[in-house]
Amino acid sequence: MFSSKALRRLLLIAFLLSGFAGVSNAQDLNKKITLKLSDVTLRQALDEIHNSSGLLFSYNPSQVPLSDKVSVNCRNKPTRDVLNDLFKPFGITYSIVEKQVVLKGGKKTNEPVPAEQVKYTISGHVTDSASGEVLIGTAIYINGTTTGVIANNYGFYSLSLPPGKYELVYSFMGFNKKIIPIDLKQNEQISVPLSISQLQMEAVIVSDKDNEDWRDNLRAGMISLEPKVLQQMPGFAGEADPIKSLQAVPGIQSQGDGSSYFFVRGGKNDQNLILVDEAPVYNASHLFGFFTSMVPDAVKNIDIYKGDAPAQYGGRLSSVIDMQLKDGNMERFGLNGSSNLFANTLALEAPFKKNVSSFYVALRTSNLGWISRSLNRNNLILGFSDFNSKLNVKINRNNRIFLTLYGGLDQYFVKSAANHTSGINWSNNLGTLRWNHIFNDKLFCNTTIYYSRYNYFVQIWKENSDYWDSHIYQGSVKSDFSWFFAPNLTFRIGLDLSGFESEPGNIRLNNETAQALLPVVPAYRSGSSTIYFSAEQKIGNKWFLNYGLRQPVWRNIGETTVYYFDEAYNVTDTVSFKTNEEINKFRCLEPRLTITFSPLTGRQIKFSYNRNNQFLQILSSSISPFNGIESWVPAGTNINIQRADQISIGYFDRLLKNGFLFSAEVYYKLMRNQLDYVDHANLLLNPLLEAEVRNGKINAYGVELMARKNSGALTGWISYTYSRSLVNTQELNEGRTYPAMWDRPHNVSLHVSWTNGHRWKLTANWIYLTGMPVTTPVGYYTYMNHLVPVYDKIHNSRLPDYHRLDISVTLALSKASRKWQHYLEFGIYNFYGRHNPISITFNKIVDDNGNFVLPADFSDPVLINPVTTAVAGFIPSLTYRFRL
Repeated sequence: MFSSKALRRLLLIAFLLSGFAGVSNAQDLNKKITLKLSDVTLRQALDEIHNSSGLLFSYNPSQVPLSDKVSVNCRNKPTRDVLNDLFKPFGITYSIVEKQVVLKGGKKTNEPVPAEQVKYTISGHVTDSASGEVLIGTAIYINGTTTGVIANNYGFYSLSLPPGKYELVYSFMGFNKKIIPIDLKQNEQISVPLSISQLQMEAVIVSDKDNEDWRDNLRAGMISLEPKVLQQMPGFAGEADPIKSLQAVPGIQSQGDGSSYFFVRGGKNDQNLILVDEAPVYNASHLFGFFTSMVPDAVKNIDIYKGDAPAQYGGRLSSVIDMQLKDGNMERFGLNGSSNLFANTLALEAPFKKNVSSFYVALRTSNLGWISRSLNRNNLILGFSDFNSKLNVKINRNNRIFLTLYGGLDQYFVKSAANHTSGINWSNNLGTLRWNHIFNDKLFCNTTIYYSRYNYFVQIWKENSDYWDSHIYQGSVKSDFSWFFAPNLTFRIGLDLSGFESEPGNIRLNNETAQALLPVVPAYRSGSSTIYFSAEQKIGNKWFLNYGLRQPVWRNIGETTVYYFDEAYNVTDTVSFKTNEEINKFRCLEPRLTITFSPLTGRQIKFSYNRNNQFLQILSSSISPFNGIESWVPAGTNINIQRADQISIGYFDRLLKNGFLFSAEVYYKLMRNQLDYVDHANLLLNPLLEAEVRNGKINAYGVELMARKNSGALTGWISYTYSRSLVNTQELNEGRTYPAMWDRPHNVSLHVSWTNGHRWKLTANWIYLTGMPVTTPVGYYTYMNHLVPVYDKIHNSRLPDYHRLDISVTLALSKASRKWQHYLEFGIYNFYGRHNPISITFNKIVDDNGNFVLPADFSDPVLINPVTTAVAGFIPSLTYRFRL
């Protein structure tokens, strides 16, 4: 981790700080000894320490109580610590004088430690009483005070207090609050089940108690959403979508209809880290982006970080979407599902052994056969599927394990002949094994081993096993320690080790002769090791700090071939590296800081600064909003590490009396080493693909406003974001700055939900976005009887503005008291049928003389024939849901 030069400097500093004195004595005091003495005199104890350590003691017998009885029980303990423990009750101090330990007598301190200095720890887990699921982010605090903690991602909490009588309050959104009186005289383990509130509040709890406001401070910089909030938002074709619904969050925007891409605070799509039970998902799309991965009902909680994530997260510049899946009901059997024209979903959960172990299994399969039948294309094969499973086992009070498996598959084929099928398919597979261990009341550890794999295939001739494929694999192990040092201070430290293999794409042919004629694109192999430290600290009643430091180290290794280029990107050298031979290494530092100040109850002002580095990026051969041919490649010899520095300032106001929340935030983000492509870049089957990209920078800034109402029959929010994302790549666009493809300055999101008792629920969403930038020709010229378009600036035009209204009406078909609950949901996607363009093309047309013309001559309007493409008009849906 450290160079020899840095290590020498560190040792020199340590030597100077020691004052050049007492080196040999310090070594004696640091010597580890083992003693087991019971009820012996202090004189006898000193003799035994001398025999074990070689230290000589000098003292005045009249000042040292040599006849007092002591006990010493230590094993491999430094002598210094043994002496400190031995002398502390007698008030004896010591110093080193000429290689002797000189004792100085003091006042014997038999008095007990003052009560205010003694603290006991209350720890445990908070769970859902109905299912046994842990409740992430539960607030635990002392009634009438601002002292409290937040349960971590495994429902564990730890709170240290002086002895005394307290009322512990356990509060979680959508659940009944529980108050537990306690007379604290020793360490206590209290695990608390909470019951679901009849009000079923979908967002955050808005309380009339002013002292609950401190919880916002503890969670500043993060948005935490329950999936039931997102699932109630109308989705495409009636299918709830936890990822696409994130566009309702200020600062997050989607690309548009038929796309799973989303962009956060001016960053690219590949700068978002999507985690499922801590494992990354590299492609979260189904049906080319109309749907996204993950069975909606399987998701328990979603935490969203917009570039200001804590130190335990890293690897992406723009955001972290951390999804935790359901653990499985430990109390009873549960079954739920849904069905509509596009997909069927079924989920099952039950305990293996009540309150000890449980499982959760969910399956989603598509219903797309009717599409091929309606097109009279029986040779068209369309389909996608998802599979989630999770095992949850309590080994004992201090140990628990979770096993998660996920698989997602897409297949789209055309059978053009009796024995010739072609098309594309891709898959995501991941697995995580997590072990929770409680060392003591204050120290919690989670160790995770996970694997993630993404494959993309273009089937050239499926029956003949001829195909093009690209993939990325990742395997990791990490440990994260949480030390609940005090009620106002929690430390986290962790280590993450990962290995990667990515292949940009090669063709595999069954014919060896033909295979030998094709170019080979080298694969990439990499490894990373990361250490991090962070602290959450509350200072008084008004200040909260979250600070940390993360250090990732990235290594690229063989076996592979590396090409070296000159300034004109011509190959100057080719070097082959053997298996596991190091090619290059990068080390970075990533400081994180969030400061929150609460001048008044319910109001916070937040400042944050974050630096992030990204070592993996997508190279795409298409600008289509649909899922295209993409390859993940690492930073290395020819591709620099992406780096972002972000600063943000926000104001948050909870108007407790009427249930309104308001937030305003401004940010600025500078992203360096941002990849862009040269004109007519060739990324397919190109061993020299690194020569097709150029490095630039992006300046992103914006203002995010949001008002939200969380109580009553009518709830909802409205948000407005003004943002810019401006690119400057010196080798492109003549060095002039141009808007990024995702630069859409104005973004409005409106969500309204109205509930009439248990029976009816009406929801509506309206979204508005400035049109997406596109590049259009400004003219044309004739060359050898062919019309050639003339382009000036990159992204010199925009598509028409995007806006859409979605509505849904849900009818409960059973009474609230029934165990069997089922619902009918009618929805309309794009209620007023607006055709929002996703692209524009300038196709050749035929003039009056029968000649093909490229309609790009703006001096003749007749010849201009731009063609826009829209993919989603008025789409009604009917969905049946049930729950047992």
